[in-house]
Amino acid sequence: MSKIVYFTKYTAAGPSSRYRSYQYKSYLESNGFEVITHALFPTKYIQDLYGKGKKNWLILIPRYIQRFFQILMLRDYDILFIEYELFPYLPFFAELIALLGKKNVVLDYDDATFHTYDSSNYKLVQLMCGKKIYKLVKNASLVITGSPYLTEVLSKYNTNITEIPTSINYNKYQQNSTPVIKTKNEFFKIGWVGSKNTSVNILPLKEVFLELQKNHTIELSLVGFDKKLLPKLEGVNYRYIEWKESNEVDTIYSFDVGIMPLEYNKFNYGKCGFKLIQYMACGIPTIATPLPANIKINRDNENLFATNKNEWIAAFEQCIAQNQIIKQNVGGKNRNIVKQFYCTEANYLQYLNSFNQLLKSSTEHEA
Repeated sequence: MSKIVYFTKYTAAGPSSRYRSYQYKSYLESNGFEVITHALFPTKYIQDLYGKGKKNWLILIPRYIQRFFQILMLRDYDILFIEYELFPYLPFFAELIALLGKKNVVLDYDDATFHTYDSSNYKLVQLMCGKKIYKLVKNASLVITGSPYLTEVLSKYNTNITEIPTSINYNKYQQNSTPVIKTKNEFFKIGWVGSKNTSVNILPLKEVFLELQKNHTIELSLVGFDKKLLPKLEGVNYRYIEWKESNEVDTIYSFDVGIMPLEYNKFNYGKCGFKLIQYMACGIPTIATPLPANIKINRDNENLFATNKNEWIAAFEQCIAQNQIIKQNVGGKNRNIVKQFYCTEANYLQYLNSFNQLLKSSTEHEA
């Protein structure tokens, strides 16, 4: 049995670690791998981050020390899997020491972490870590990315790169396969699912929602939105919904359309379009900013894209006017797209193939 050791950023309570690492644990264990996990940040840190919007930096030093000794003492393993990096905001030299002599190092990225450093507003961060991720990638045995932009950038530094999108458990999202058809007087529900960090992307659409309200009965459902920003949506008919894993799927099913507006910046170009995948798995049509991952996820379906106020208004008008047709036709195709390309039931095979090929190449090289 081969042993793979995961050095994740968060515990399973952190969305990125849960969807990129922990949800594949059972698949790997069923296919000949022993899986060990070491999270950098504890669950309490995640609860403070998403619940209170606070980063508890005091825990960093002891967690860094613990991680350093965990990897320093690591001997009995076959694959070393690292989410992003070992030590955020420490220079490459710290990683180099920790990884000295380590084999079969796999790096995983679902965000443009490199732009956190090379495009930082702080010159010291740029100086210390600006080239860090690129150097890590250059020295990795395998790099896994979650979006086309990440693949494009990081393939300049490593040719052994595999793109595996952030995926969902398809069956979990099939609780209700029948589209909800609205009566004439019901609200047209525009749904957004996100976090405190991504909430700012909704604000530029305020005038769009106000314009729509002049002629339509709409409701903006905001799941996981930053409460502190709600006053900035004054006049918009919104409903704040606290994010809970237990009711997330049911909430998405109540949407008529799911949206993913994003500001055009370097970091957002690396986004994996995960919220679109969640909407699509529930058979919900989408409107999104046409960034690389979002366009790819559409897979030639008829989900809509918008870049400015007029385009967003036109997209919403189209969805409202053709609500039943779009939800049945586009929504039905969305489910099939997710089932084929963006679910764990299909994509665990990509991880298995990548890991087994890495082990095979390593054995051949040693021989």
